[in-house]
Amino acid sequence: MSGAGVPVPSRRAPSKEMDWHAFRDELKPRRFVAARRALADRYEGLTVEHLELGQSVGAGRRDEPLFQVVPYKEAYSPGLVRSLLDHMGIRKGALLDPFAGAGTSVLVAAQRGMPGVGVDLLPFAAFAGRTLLRVGEADWDKIDRTEPRLLASDSERKGRFPNFPVREWAFTPAALAQLTALHDAIGQVGSVIERDVLRLALLCCVEEMSQATKDGTSLRQRPHGHRDGRYGLHHSREAVRSAFSDKLALLRIGADTLASAPPSSEVLTGDARRIAELLDGRKFDVAVCSPPYPNRYDYVSNYQLELGFGFVDNADALRRLRKAQLRSHLEAPWAEERTLELAALDEFLSALLASEHRSKEVGRVFRMVSGYFEDMSQVLAGMHGVMRPGAQVAIVMGSQVFANEVLPTDLLLAEIAELHGYVVKEIQVARYKGIAVQQRQRVKKPAGSRESVLLLTA
Repeated sequence: MSGAGVPVPSRRAPSKEMDWHAFRDELKPRRFVAARRALADRYEGLTVEHLELGQSVGAGRRDEPLFQVVPYKEAYSPGLVRSLLDHMGIRKGALLDPFAGAGTSVLVAAQRGMPGVGVDLLPFAAFAGRTLLRVGEADWDKIDRTEPRLLASDSERKGRFPNFPVREWAFTPAALAQLTALHDAIGQVGSVIERDVLRLALLCCVEEMSQATKDGTSLRQRPHGHRDGRYGLHHSREAVRSAFSDKLALLRIGADTLASAPPSSEVLTGDARRIAELLDGRKFDVAVCSPPYPNRYDYVSNYQLELGFGFVDNADALRRLRKAQLRSHLEAPWAEERTLELAALDEFLSALLASEHRSKEVGRVFRMVSGYFEDMSQVLAGMHGVMRPGAQVAIVMGSQVFANEVLPTDLLLAEIAELHGYVVKEIQVARYKGIAVQQRQRVKKPAGSRESVLLLTA
């Protein structure tokens, strides 16, 4: 169902029983835009520019200590969550974020006295969100007494790191040795909350003390002096200790802004596609979330440095975690079955195969995009089952451009949401964007993308 007289798409199974791989083999490459234009026309009356939200949909406004400490570059700002809750008139009730990241939505809810539950598949992100929720409950006098002992815990042993692909170049020996020594010493701290706070401070300086740069699809050996480049920097043991103390001080300041979260607030490690199983009968009044965009970003690859300190033990486990992610990256496997037949999606996939700007990655992009919407259909269905009738949902989402063909991700998610019983209330366009450098180099007149907030009622 949808608002403002927008016709509701009927649920229908694909006309032929085949999986997405077989569908691709039978699909005729054609460059049409009629179905995507029709989809835009369907939601035109609900699409409104809210460009004042533009700077808040990214991490640029995460300058408050509680939200600044975790270097989670894909996170939106707490100001966006506050603006959305105010816009929806939410003052009480339970909040859900099935893609919690570093816990921004759940933390904002906690600051307002609202219980919240976040879910994230990335164990480092879920740990960060859980720890930030309880940082105000830590005994900071005990942490102050413990910190000097930790900083004195030097070791002549070589540093340890799992056999991930980046192990050979990501850390200098001195930096890795000090990170390992601090991590081992923190593991011996007896009290759980204080140990977790200390561990989070260390994890939050791992990338800074490395030679790697997060760059969407993977970690890069970008030379120091280039954009965000660290390769070639040689951090000393003292630099690691200083960075750890700085992060701990930032956490202490953040703790003053969240004295105590509601007892039922938590961040779970789990898969949003199985949200109903994870939440075990709990119901929610509002959801604010930002799923991974289908933009090739590989979260597990990007955060493998942090994951290597106590979350993932070896390269095989890292590969399994990569395959288990939402299908938003190029290493994603094919979806198990084709349950969606959406004219605009099929048209995009056909145009992708026909584009003169297609790259050697087109097959993997096809697999990623088709699987992504199957996954998001599962997520939206599961969320609908845990939201109370009339609950409000805000989803931050970006559209994409591949081979100069626009993928209207926000509109496709609106269409899928209606299939699962949601009412589309509004699509707020927060900002307009260009395309990736790689595509800009191949295309004379590049198409653009946008980031939007999809507002739904369950």
